[in-house]
Amino acid sequence: MRWHGQPEVARAFADTALVLIRALREDSLLPQPVAESATGEALLERGDYAESQAGFLDLLEKQPQHVRAVTHAGIAAAFAGDTTTALDMLRRLDANVASRGDTAWRAFRQARILAALGRKDQAVANLRVAVAFGLTAAENFHADIAFERLRGYPTFETLVRPRK
Repeated sequence: MRWHGQPEVARAFADTALVLIRALREDSLLPQPVAESATGEALLERGDYAESQAGFLDLLEKQPQHVRAVTHAGIAAAFAGDTTTALDMLRRLDANVASRGDTAWRAFRQARILAALGRKDQAVANLRVAVAFGLTAAENFHADIAFERLRGYPTFETLVRPRK
């Protein structure tokens, strides 16, 4: 919603998600690591970048190989202006054993952090690798918060254009 000119609607959705996540966690219906990750993602979508980053870094203290947490910590750090942490998360993706076996997903995760950092050419190059190695639905990349800084960038727009 945020990317379609309705940031207030996106924020309301994120607020609702946070209420639901907390309720499920309190009722023990959502495992703690899942709740922490979901909370961090909702905070990221809401625009609370520093709080999201802190939550993901806390989760990584407990689960250092949590690939989604590494990716989201990098994105949140980039949006919060913490380039050092964002680049550290990018390096962690390279070093992460769980991430090594799947070139498409590793390239996609790296592209998300690179895009959040505003490194457009590198991000698009990684997205091309991801697509070349089998990641589908490139036309849905435009909805990803991490790619906000790529919107309007011609090479990104060409990549995400629906195929006929």
